[in-house]
Amino acid sequence: MESRLRPVCVGSLINLNMSQKLKNRMRGSRIAPNGNVEVYFNKDWPGPVHQKTEEEKASILNVLLIQTNILRHQDRQLLEEVVKQFYRKTVAMDVKVVEQGKNVDNFYIVNRGLFHETEGAGHDGLEVVKFYNDEGSFMEKALLYTVTAPTTIVSRNTDGSLWVLNRETYKMAVAYYRHMRHRTTVRLMNQVPVLRLVELERKNRISEALESRYYDAKSVIYSEKDVLDGLYIVITGSVMLYHVSDAGERHPIEGADELIHGHYFGQTAFTWKMGKRRSESAMALEPTTLAFLSVAVFHSQVGDFVTALRRGRLTRVERLRSMIEKPRLLPAGEIVD
Repeated sequence: MESRLRPVCVGSLINLNMSQKLKNRMRGSRIAPNGNVEVYFNKDWPGPVHQKTEEEKASILNVLLIQTNILRHQDRQLLEEVVKQFYRKTVAMDVKVVEQGKNVDNFYIVNRGLFHETEGAGHDGLEVVKFYNDEGSFMEKALLYTVTAPTTIVSRNTDGSLWVLNRETYKMAVAYYRHMRHRTTVRLMNQVPVLRLVELERKNRISEALESRYYDAKSVIYSEKDVLDGLYIVITGSVMLYHVSDAGERHPIEGADELIHGHYFGQTAFTWKMGKRRSESAMALEPTTLAFLSVAVFHSQVGDFVTALRRGRLTRVERLRSMIEKPRLLPAGEIVD
């Protein structure tokens, strides 16, 4: 038995180039998970990218996602940019990578070799408390602030090597990424009808509150009958919207079988009462990053704005609702009166 396909509202956005060059001088950005650190950068950033094989990039990214306590909570795209900034350092036998009691400014990932972590005084002057053998990482907190090494880490191979990331480089990478992400998301929001009437200050706040979500290929983003929870904007990758037949077969929705960078979907979540359900399913066709705006964040930032419009200019509110529910964009440059 064939399923009946129901139309959904899907908008199409202008495809923006996320690798646009920065202006000659860009504003500083305040960054750091624990504390505000003001960082300034210019058109010469991003800095030099240290060449790595795809296998090496995947190995470093895996460490950041699984073995770290701070970095694993960052956006996937940011981590991919940070991976590019690691450089390889060859370490000879008995070289002290960090020394107990001294300041450390780098984060280290073991690429190859055996390293001993020692502290205090043992029978030979030092007591080994941990081993790193071809894996592991240490001194992650040095990316946030200058750290005094609690232990000494020394190489025990003649051909050991480490992946190294300096704190200042990390800060610059984060500042650059956040600035570009903010510029991109604000421009994308200007193309979403429900957000295009919102003034810039509110857009800036919404941009900061947007959640980055990463999906592997063939991962289901949401299913039919799931609660309408918010709006999704495709940053990288591609997404397919579809219905599932009674026989369990997927039927792509015409015009929404491959949403790419700049497309958005799920905006009807903002026009219905809480608890309403999705009328379609969504799946990532390839590794995909989405910007997600929840209903709660939307109403906290825009709710009073819509209320003010409703009180003062009802015709504009009706126009806003019709914009949201139409499965197309307004003609480029059209102004909502």
